[in-house]
Amino acid sequence: MHLIFGMMETKDAHAFIAPFKGLVERVYTVPVPDEPNAFSAEALAEIASAEGFEVVAANSVPHALLRSQAALHGPGRVLICGSLYLAGHVLRLHR
Repeated sequence: MHLIFGMMETKDAHAFIAPFKGLVERVYTVPVPDEPNAFSAEALAEIASAEGFEVVAANSVPHALLRSQAALHGPGRVLICGSLYLAGHVLRLHR
């Protein structure tokens, strides 16, 4: 399973991502669009890397999905998580 992860800076990213250890193959970090108080993809990538994950910083959810698809080499699961603002953005993309 791959994880696409974006989060607001007011949240504890270390505490959020740590329980996924051993459950995900790779983490793709993304900024939360139009949210100035969100972590940058690069900042989240540093946090996820410090927690022991294989990480790719992506500039958007579509970019992360493309990278994830290419890396999965077939069917697989992708979990998009970390922020309700990010979830709302993803839902708007898929209307």
